[in-house]
Amino acid sequence: MTGFDYNALDYSAMIATQFIISLGLIIVLAVVGAFAIALFQEWQVIREYTLKKRNCKFFESLSNHRTKKA
Repeated sequence: MTGFDYNALDYSAMIATQFIISLGLIIVLAVVGAFAIALFQEWQVIREYTLKKRNCKFFESLSNHRTKKA
């Protein structure tokens, strides 16, 4: 007999399972957080580009007006 206690083995397996699940949850949360940060940064870049493009069109439209010759 090696003296393994089945209760101790079950407890060890339960601890190992909880550790693996916790580690997986931490990894998933880190990936979701990184994705949210990247999405927010991309939104800022697109918003800045849109504002610059809108301002450029506004100033181009001002320069396209022709003055009446007297």
